[in-house]
Amino acid sequence: AGLSPSAYIRRRQVQRVRRLMMEPDLQMADISRGVGIGTLQQFSAFVRRMTGYSPRALRLSLQQRLA
Repeated sequence: AGLSPSAYIRRRQVQRVRRLMMEPDLQMADISRGVGIGTLQQFSAFVRRMTGYSPRALRLSLQQRLA
């Protein structure tokens, strides 16, 4: 795939985060655990670093695209 193993894993985690955030019933803690990130602080930092959005802003953006 032309990516290092860690870059590939991060990319897959971001894809899973995006998919899970489209589920309105899932809490951020559930999503965080679902992608293998232990704490909400780490999850928030990961999402911001990888997408440029806070977890809340990313969720709102993704849900607006579906509407």
